[in-house]
Amino acid sequence: MEDKILVEEVCILTLRERVFFAARDGLSLTLYALLYEKNTDEIDDLLNRDICWEGIKCTPLIAAARHGREAAVRMLLEKFRPPVRLETEGTVKFDEYVIEGATALWCAAGAGHLGIVKRLVRAGANVNHATKTLSTPLRAACFDGRLDIVKYLVRHGADIHKANKYNNTCLMIAAYKGHLDVVQFLLDSGAKVDERALCGATALHFASECGHAAVVCALIDHNAKILTNENGK
Repeated sequence: MEDKILVEEVCILTLRERVFFAARDGLSLTLYALLYEKNTDEIDDLLNRDICWEGIKCTPLIAAARHGREAAVRMLLEKFRPPVRLETEGTVKFDEYVIEGATALWCAAGAGHLGIVKRLVRAGANVNHATKTLSTPLRAACFDGRLDIVKYLVRHGADIHKANKYNNTCLMIAAYKGHLDVVQFLLDSGAKVDERALCGATALHFASECGHAAVVCALIDHNAKILTNENGK
């Protein structure tokens, strides 16, 4: 009897992994076939428990959103919600960064998948759900310079003033990365031009230090003050 229980547990784990990889790799038909005859409790377990794989820890929906698998995301939202949960957090990788507390929406915004962002927002995803470092989906899109996603999120309630745990704002990260169009949109939307990060730096400091002359000009055109930070710069 004990051996039978152990075999069943292994089978459940294997099925969970198959569901996860089908979502991650965009195999929407396979994903549906693995789920459609399961009861609600089984589907809840398969879709809302994390899988740990190569330094990441997340659900199938988060994996699909991170990798731009829109057909898989659509199928999960249309066929299996509930029980699939929109606000579940996971640990994911973006280049050399490990992001803890990322939702499916954060991943889609950070990876530049506008279609998935729209589907998740229409399904009711919280546009201001932040990671463990208080990074929002809007901040993720600003970092990547995705003006289309930035505009969409702001139109649907994203808070342009919400800063991360270092009080580093969306305007600051866009200025640091040199995304002039994003900077201009945030300024036109009322971003606080002289807000300071915990280190004392403003968006103008970040743009100047990184050599983004056009961004510097845009900030000054919006009356950015030339201030010193805690390092006297």
